[in-house]
Amino acid sequence: MAYILTIINGYARNLKFFISTENHVLERVSKGELDVEVPVTSNDEFGLMAMRTNNMISALESRTQELNITRDASILGLASLAETRDNETGGHILRTQNYVRVLAEALRDNSRYTDLLDDYTIELYYKSAPLHDVGKVGIPDRILLKPGKLTDEEFAIMKQHPQIGADALAVAENKLGTNCFLKYAREISLTHHEKWDGSGYPNGLRGTDIPVSGRLMALADVYDALISERVYKPAFSHEKAKQIILEGNGSHFDPDVIDAFLAAEQQFIEIADQFADKAMKKAS
Repeated sequence: MAYILTIINGYARNLKFFISTENHVLERVSKGELDVEVPVTSNDEFGLMAMRTNNMISALESRTQELNITRDASILGLASLAETRDNETGGHILRTQNYVRVLAEALRDNSRYTDLLDDYTIELYYKSAPLHDVGKVGIPDRILLKPGKLTDEEFAIMKQHPQIGADALAVAENKLGTNCFLKYAREISLTHHEKWDGSGYPNGLRGTDIPVSGRLMALADVYDALISERVYKPAFSHEKAKQIILEGNGSHFDPDVIDAFLAAEQQFIEIADQFADKAMKKAS
């Protein structure tokens, strides 16, 4: 009898350990960590269950990679569609999404944002940033491609593009269900022209009412516009662009994001150089 009880107790301990271990692994999987495994420590039923769980995780990882590739291709396709109707370049998309990432990484050093800006969230910001101007597909060519200054009436129409983009992404959410990627893409589209002092558009949001994703995109987008040549202006140097950005501290831009910009300044310079329009043309 004592022998049987010993076997039962040992089995119970092994079962408890296995359930605890598997629950921990599956909890990490639910958070997107697909590089984890349940340890296979025996050749009994526990080892078999562990192997089956690992096979499931492996299959999920392959499927997730496939879905991610499809998602990324769709993002670039939509972003390129907007780009073909605008005066922007492919380099603009690559530069701004990289600016957003390094800004977010620098902002994470601020204790107020450490918990918010985990690696997963920063990656989603990076992935969704190319869709910031997708709403421009709804702006007439006579306004979007006008080489000169817009009239007040034309600018009022141009200011509709953040809402147009957000509405289009909201339709996708209604069809596919809300997820973090679509949420951030919609936020960025809708709020990247809002200003810290409330003078931006389309909704005149002020301060922390502007999502962090929109605050980051605002600075990234303005910086890139400043260092890029336009029909109405030459390309400014980094120092000139930096000066203009700093003049917007507390009015156009969140002061915390300004601090992150200064911390990531050298990375901005390197990104601008790596994805410069001339370099993009040579590569193509």
